[in-house]
Amino acid sequence: MKKFYNFMAVALVAMLTLTLTSCNDDDIAKTLDGIWEGEVSQNYSWRWSNYNNYQYVDIEFYKDPYRFSNGSGIEFDYDRYGRYTSCRFDFSVDFGVIYMDYEDGTRVRISNYDLTNTRFRGEFRDYRTGAYLADFNFVKVAEHRYNRYNYSYSEELQFEEDVPENKGSQTEETK
Repeated sequence: MKKFYNFMAVALVAMLTLTLTSCNDDDIAKTLDGIWEGEVSQNYSWRWSNYNNYQYVDIEFYKDPYRFSNGSGIEFDYDRYGRYTSCRFDFSVDFGVIYMDYEDGTRVRISNYDLTNTRFRGEFRDYRTGAYLADFNFVKVAEHRYNRYNYSYSEELQFEEDVPENKGSQTEETK
């Protein structure tokens, strides 16, 4: 009988451990899914050789409905004159760490962050060394809506020829 109670105690502790886990990787990827806007600060030169202190960013995450905590996306970076650069990326979430692999070869990880349904802020770090690269502060401006019958995206990923409107204000003097 004593063995039975010990077994039950161990089983209860194991069940509590599984049910009290705060966030799994799939939940993080689901929360990321959408369009985020905001700023990246602290000398963004590691990315585009641009030495502005602040960079305005639109970043779109598209969660892969078949691969749980993986997906793809595109990032639009704007300078203070409204000029932009874009780059596609793949992302994955592994043990709470967000890994981003850009098509230009840049690889970053995000391990120190705060993510809610409406706000995403944290630090970009070097993929291999973990060295600090930049701070970011994003607000979710749109969520993707999926067709629940065939799991296809109802919004298409924007291509370079379909870039969003220019975020900067250009006057005749700056053109």
